[in-house]
Amino acid sequence: MTHRQALYLGLSLAFRPPTRGHVDGGADNGLVETVATAATALGCAVLLPALSALRDALKTLTCGEVSAAVTALEAEYNRLFVGPLPPLAHPYESVYRTPGGLVMGDCTIEVLQAYAEAGYALQADLKELPDHVAVELEYMALLWQRHDEAHSAGLAPLAGLPPSDGVGEIRDVVVDESYRGKGIGRMLLERCLAEARKFGY
Repeated sequence: MTHRQALYLGLSLAFRPPTRGHVDGGADNGLVETVATAATALGCAVLLPALSALRDALKTLTCGEVSAAVTALEAEYNRLFVGPLPPLAHPYESVYRTPGGLVMGDCTIEVLQAYAEAGYALQADLKELPDHVAVELEYMALLWQRHDEAHSAGLAPLAGLPPSDGVGEIRDVVVDESYRGKGIGRMLLERCLAEARKFGY
């Protein structure tokens, strides 16, 4: 797993309702370490002070305080994302993109379509809407996994005349046999076309 994929997965877990996994291990908490390692490797310095403060807070927990810490995190999670008062930070994309701040707007359907096109299936027992930030972060991790697979399994060079001539050519798209049938060729072509557009083709 790459650092970018680990960061997306770690942040996805962090935005889900709290469990013992959010606090177990004290300062050596696996979730905190995963996010911190990935953030450091990727140069995401903005996350590091908050992760350091979280580590310090987790250091002080004793075994008997873990349940109380999870309860406190649940209360804070509900205050921020759920209610009973209006949430401080809505975790659903549709609230920000739909007129009137409605949940399950048109953009939620767009999110579902993007998931389907990428072959990303929501878990049957998922208790969140498809445009919840945790679900979207998990989807981003999947996309980076596919990006890395495409990078290691395929070749799709872009060649052509100067952009001023307006003609470009994708000469070859080769995907290793063991990776075929997974949409990697299509992803390579889409990436090539996007890169060509950046160059003015």
